[in-house]
Amino acid sequence: MNTNIAGQRGAKRRLGCGLAVGFVVLIIAVLIYVFVIGSAGEREAYSLYEQAQSSYNEGDYSTAIAKINRALELTNGGHQTMTIKFHFFNGEVRFLRGQAYEALGQTREALADYDAAIDQGNKFLTSYALNSNPEFDAKKKFKATLQSYHRRRDNLVPRGSAQEAQP
Repeated sequence: MNTNIAGQRGAKRRLGCGLAVGFVVLIIAVLIYVFVIGSAGEREAYSLYEQAQSSYNEGDYSTAIAKINRALELTNGGHQTMTIKFHFFNGEVRFLRGQAYEALGQTREALADYDAAIDQGNKFLTSYALNSNPEFDAKKKFKATLQSYHRRRDNLVPRGSAQEAQP
């Protein structure tokens, strides 16, 4: 009778070990997908963002806008998770596109991107990334960046104008 109980215990241990190994394999597969396969589009999006910065600096605003539009498509509007760079969810990408629109005289589009950049920036300020470490100085730096977003928007449309109230 004791060998039967010992055999049952051994079978339970093997089953438990098998489940643990299966779980570990599943976790590894998910991590591989997220950081290798899943981030390929994100790497392309970040490359496009860097190209857009260069295009903007060279005065090629239409190309900058097109590259940012494609980068945002690849990242689900900048909401892709896990490995995406901060630029996509702290407002920097939309701010750059807003500047390009402003340079082309497309005020409505510029304002929409400035507003989106400000909204994303406010969300970023309250995010775990900036609040998880009290020694992390990025919060102060980003507050200054967010203020520059506000100044740029406010300089484009003076306070109290009819256009300011439009989304």
